[in-house]
Amino acid sequence: MKILSKTNKNNKPTSFVGTQVDVPIGVYISLYCMAKGISKSSFIRGLVERFFKSDRYIEKDDLLNLVIQRAKKKWILRKSEAVNKETFDDYVDCLKQELCDKGIDAETRVKIANGFKDEER
Repeated sequence: MKILSKTNKNNKPTSFVGTQVDVPIGVYISLYCMAKGISKSSFIRGLVERFFKSDRYIEKDDLLNLVIQRAKKKWILRKSEAVNKETFDDYVDCLKQELCDKGIDAETRVKIANGFKDEER
């Protein structure tokens, strides 16, 4: 039984993804959805599903590598700052916490942290 996870009609766990948009875009989406008789959630979900089917979709392993490379660049910048006394382990802990705060699952957090550590060795 799910206690905290929302479920959809197919009883699959879901994840809430929200965004802020400029007022004219929000008004347009609202009017479009009212005219089509659909919810804004259904409209946005359809856009996301089409994105995943498009050729712009990036595989998860490639995304993990991009995140690792970005973390590496940020680490290089941070350790070059004279006032920054952060240790490597502090940085890795901060990275893992940020991933957790963004809703990234524990297994993926470990993969990213380990990949980052391997890059730095």
